[in-house]
Amino acid sequence: MTRSAGGGAAEPRQALLDLLPPLLADFLATDVREDVLRCDELLAGIAAATSEQPFEAVGNVYEMIAEPGVVIIRNGYDERADQLHLSASAVVNVLTAWRGAISQRDGLSET
Repeated sequence: MTRSAGGGAAEPRQALLDLLPPLLADFLATDVREDVLRCDELLAGIAAATSEQPFEAVGNVYEMIAEPGVVIIRNGYDERADQLHLSASAVVNVLTAWRGAISQRDGLSET
């Protein structure tokens, strides 16, 4: 179990961020934030991309491009910055976990 600086159990979102590659963690923290609807939009876009419908989302800092089987996350302001290429299923798992952590904190239903 991850612990917060005060010694108690870490908040679920922070525990998830601590496990992820830095670029993906920053994407969640800056572009998805605590927005369940944004999670749903991104998940729907990835699902559409599996049906050969490319999807692109632009956030505060990052762009997410979903194509069949792959998701690319890149800095929308710096073309020279590293890009992250992940399987679509991995990103779905991360977004689903992030959405669950937001919902848990807010006492919302995860459906």
